[in-house]
Amino acid sequence: MKLWDIAHSRTGDKGNISNVSLIAYDPKDFEMLREKVPANFVMYAALGGGVTRSLSVDMHGKGLSSYLLDMEI
Repeated sequence: MKLWDIAHSRTGDKGNISNVSLIAYDPKDFEMLREKVPANFVMYAALGGGVTRSLSVDMHGKGLSSYLLDMEI
């Protein structure tokens, strides 16, 4: 099953740091997510220098949540 089947995700950025959260649709799935998904969602140097410096199309890193939700568990 893909994570998007049981959860959604939000991303945030601060400078060149991106964080990604994973939120279960149903609280009963939280423990399974905690067991199967790595906990480190803070990514340093992930945004090509940050919003004002990056040449990336996705300067804020919003697409990173899609990569996470595509994970098979």
